[in-house]
Amino acid sequence: HCARLVSDHETIFLGHGETCRRIIPFLCQKKRLRVIVNDLKHALLAEQYIDGDIIVAGDELIRTESLLSGKAFDDVIHRFAINHYILETNVPEANGGVMTNQPLLTSHYQRCFDKAQHITAILNPALEITGSVSVLGNISQITNLITCRFINEQYQQLLSDADFNIRYSNNECFTWSNSNLSGE
Repeated sequence: HCARLVSDHETIFLGHGETCRRIIPFLCQKKRLRVIVNDLKHALLAEQYIDGDIIVAGDELIRTESLLSGKAFDDVIHRFAINHYILETNVPEANGGVMTNQPLLTSHYQRCFDKAQHITAILNPALEITGSVSVLGNISQITNLITCRFINEQYQQLLSDADFNIRYSNNECFTWSNSNLSGE
């Protein structure tokens, strides 16, 4: 579903995580993408599939996760216009807060959240948010939200109340579109 939302010649920032990594092979049909990552595992996989530039952002290694942060990350975010920010997140808080499981990356991801033209969040209820919760932004800032069919019904009311409509679906996933941001 995420690959459908990306067009040729765009710049995307692909957040960390296994679900985001699974998107990379589906981007192979896109021409001249600029893919920004801070997950070293993403960079290695992207080399095999991406037609275009792969930019690894960051200069400080978060060892246990193979993720990068630091000033070089911010420099990359400021340097490029980001068409799409694709991230994996847990269930939004009751007040619509969108969380990350990497507190060390919160400030960097918030800048991506604020700068991107479109934000696509993959709702992953299995994503563990431990310790202090790091809020990146609000669900109202998300252009598209993707849920698996197993949890879709559970969050249907929350998404409807936030003016999201089902854009398309298949047997596995639903893509919800924010009618306030997408013009639909």
